[in-house]
Amino acid sequence: MQCRGWEWLRWPILVVLGVLHIAGACCGQDTFSTGVLEGRVLDNWDGRPLSGVVVTLRGTTLATVTDHEGLYRLRGVPPGRHELIFSRSGYARTMVTDVLVAEGQTSRVDAALRPEFYELEEYVVTAAEMSEQVVQLLEMRQRATVAMDVLGAEQFSRLAASDAADILEQVPGVTVVGGREPVVRGLNERYVGVLLNGAEVPSPDPYKKSAQLDMFPAGLIESVTVTKTFTPDLPGNFSGGGVLLKTRSFPEEFQLRLSGGVEANTRATFRDDFPRYAGGGTDWLALDDGTRALPAELSRPGLQIPRPPANSGLPSSSTYAARIQQAETVHHLTRLLGPTDFAPRPEHALPNHNFSLALGDTRAGKAHALGYFGGITYQRKFQYLDGVNNRYAPGLHQTIQPRKQFEDVQGIEEITWATVANLAWRYQQEQKLEFTFYHNQSAEDLARTQRGRISDDPGWEFVLHRLHWTERHLQSFQLHGEHTLPRWSDAKLEWLAALSRSAQEEPDARFFHYRTDGHLFQPDHQSLPTPNKPTRYFRDLEENNRSARADLTVPLRWGQDREVVWKWGGAWQQGERTFKDREVFYEGLYAPTDRFPFLGDANAFLPPGSLGYRATTNAAGRISYVWNRYIQLRDSRYTGEQTVPAAYVMAEAPLTRRLRLIGGVRFEQTEIAMDSLSYVANETTGLPVNQTSLAREDWLPAVGLIFQPRTNMTVRLHFSQTLARPTFRELAAYRSYDPLTDELIEGNPRLGLSTVKNYDLRWEWFPRPGEVLSLSLFYKDLQNAIERRFVNIGGDIVSFMNRPAAEVYGVEFEFRRGLDVWWTALSGLSLGVNAAWMASEVQLTEDEVRNRTDFLGDTSRSRPLYDQSPYVVNADLTWDHPRTQTSLTVGFNIFGPRIVIAGLATPDVYEQPAPSLDVVLRQGLGRHWSVRFTARNLLDPAWERTYGEDGAAVFSRYHRGRLFGLSLSREW
Repeated sequence: MQCRGWEWLRWPILVVLGVLHIAGACCGQDTFSTGVLEGRVLDNWDGRPLSGVVVTLRGTTLATVTDHEGLYRLRGVPPGRHELIFSRSGYARTMVTDVLVAEGQTSRVDAALRPEFYELEEYVVTAAEMSEQVVQLLEMRQRATVAMDVLGAEQFSRLAASDAADILEQVPGVTVVGGREPVVRGLNERYVGVLLNGAEVPSPDPYKKSAQLDMFPAGLIESVTVTKTFTPDLPGNFSGGGVLLKTRSFPEEFQLRLSGGVEANTRATFRDDFPRYAGGGTDWLALDDGTRALPAELSRPGLQIPRPPANSGLPSSSTYAARIQQAETVHHLTRLLGPTDFAPRPEHALPNHNFSLALGDTRAGKAHALGYFGGITYQRKFQYLDGVNNRYAPGLHQTIQPRKQFEDVQGIEEITWATVANLAWRYQQEQKLEFTFYHNQSAEDLARTQRGRISDDPGWEFVLHRLHWTERHLQSFQLHGEHTLPRWSDAKLEWLAALSRSAQEEPDARFFHYRTDGHLFQPDHQSLPTPNKPTRYFRDLEENNRSARADLTVPLRWGQDREVVWKWGGAWQQGERTFKDREVFYEGLYAPTDRFPFLGDANAFLPPGSLGYRATTNAAGRISYVWNRYIQLRDSRYTGEQTVPAAYVMAEAPLTRRLRLIGGVRFEQTEIAMDSLSYVANETTGLPVNQTSLAREDWLPAVGLIFQPRTNMTVRLHFSQTLARPTFRELAAYRSYDPLTDELIEGNPRLGLSTVKNYDLRWEWFPRPGEVLSLSLFYKDLQNAIERRFVNIGGDIVSFMNRPAAEVYGVEFEFRRGLDVWWTALSGLSLGVNAAWMASEVQLTEDEVRNRTDFLGDTSRSRPLYDQSPYVVNADLTWDHPRTQTSLTVGFNIFGPRIVIAGLATPDVYEQPAPSLDVVLRQGLGRHWSVRFTARNLLDPAWERTYGEDGAAVFSRYHRGRLFGLSLSREW
């Protein structure tokens, strides 16, 4: 397969090379007779490197920006004598004359800028730094060896992004499912790698591979980069793309920033009937204080609770003592767990609120510098959802009919706080060590009630109560080094060692379902939705991830005026996951004639005296037990370990002065071992116990051409082969109920890896600093693509399967320009638009085709990939007025309908478009203060999932509410 992929690519590359060579020749002889300018810019006050300095070649459109080390590199400089201008707000403009540039040579020009000290300059510095960040990020994008999109902290603020998920929604060709999982170019999160400062972080979600993006607050992120193409120095699972998150680092000068704000949700804030329940005293910190914890005796591994005996038998019986002990065990353990609420209670909902604090500085000397940064953010949000939740099944005459129809009310409270600490030491001019610590703590508290009918039992109303606390933790420790080796042609060695831990705890998730005809109330019946008895779940997931990598970059001369950059490296990653699920359910007597009847109030289900037994002893010494409420339990668990060592080699070589070749290969070895136990037999294996191992070696080639017809224009052509691995949860032969998706989900231990061949073409033009116009084409060929689908005709059990083949292709467009280029009166206005159009196809199995034909009359043999939207559009219009310190941004986002669950005998479930319109107004108040007003989700569309793309039958529908916020910040 690999050979055929390379053979297919050979002729297109030769054709493109020929076209690019002719195009370069047509540009004239002068296009190849250029040189390079490079150097470093320092602050002459304290000698520290200056980033964000705009370096301009006078009389030309050539310009660049210095990086965080004060370094710059300006390519395509015509031979001759020139004047070089260095400018940065807060510093005196500096010009260097008589700069001699020779053909094919590199000239070095260093500079030192003098700070300007006079009043009102501080505001100008702040505004300039923000715009310079955009310029610097686009400059990095232009120089990169991969096709990428990058957003910085300034854009986060303008677009009112609260976390990395909000940020990713602004990137061309990217959507976010469920507010957490990225989908890049039609491929969902399993094909997307997420790196934090270059290190992979594990996901606390048992169903997902990538770390959830809502765990990274925007206030602690400096930039988000999405790589659209793969090079061998990146992890091999960057199939759809890679999300590179960079936390805020130490500033060049002392910085202290404090901000806080409130936000009102039109559907939730100040409601007196907001569904909630009594929790712990530290819930506001996203930490359960032990209120929901399972008692120690009930949490013992391997614990078995016996069935309660009806009587002890006679004292002369050989089982008399054993039966008494059995009864005492059940009685004792039942009373340990104690009474609790099972249904929400109406309470008052507070406004959303948040605050953040950031502090940093750099202490620089002549040969060394020490920088530090620390930050913390906190936010608490309330959401009220009032809608419908339905399920359909195959009906007569190739139709579908309602199976479950419920009105659904949810109260959701989300708490997130995160902190980052960064310490860096540059102990020589080109030698640096950096340590980063990141911690995130988040929780979601759900109180939910559903009421409705089930077609199999039409005479009854069904009521479903759910109280569910989900607590997530993420910690990452990272040590990073950068070293320049002058004796090795200024080779650069970078290394990283990281230790990460993630966990998700679901203590005391309570489910209480009952049916009623208006007279009888039955909380224990086989027709009730899962679970069909009053149940309390205690789930714990923990994953530890250790990783290390090293990269050596060596520039070598090739001919008289060319340089080949070689890069070698290796990586190692190991992850271990442990998951435990203990299900405690209640049995007993509930009828109206019983001592403790159930009359429809779930919070009165466990009244005083109802736990355990009532015992009577007759004259013969025989003890009779009446069990009112008693507990039984069931366990499921799985453990998994994954090890991925890797090594690569790649090179970047100039074929001509405007054409570069990038190529190489990465080797990855995959070893996955799983051990799972479930009280329900697996649909695929038919067994409750399963051990699974997966071992494989992959060679992942990549090759690319980068052509620069002009200094501010780039054409990229790339081919690569990547892969995607199944997650631990997908391989675990374990069935569980997921209250967030309202589905039964089970793993498939027979899953294999997916492989992807990627073909990419991108044209980029950077007309002015901070502006971009680009057009991209892409095609992806997938083998063994992994998808979610229903595995039973009833459509209530979801599992995972490998598809033999699938493909996805599309086009992306991006435009960002200042409108003053067309009319000077529009100075201060800028427009950004990006859009993607995508299509995909996956072949159905013979069973799926037969079922769809029989039940739906649908004879199609293919459908789109799930989670893939046919279109994604983002637009924003920004007005900046520096004199009044005013900034106004209007942003719009919409995605096309996408499959979220593949149907077996019913139509696929689609998530329908939900257009979003946001407005952000920022007003500076003097030198230090600023206020920001946000209006988000102004259209408040229905958040809807339907059976079929046409939306005739509703799976679920809610409205999230409009959000209006006000925040105040101060900088020192």
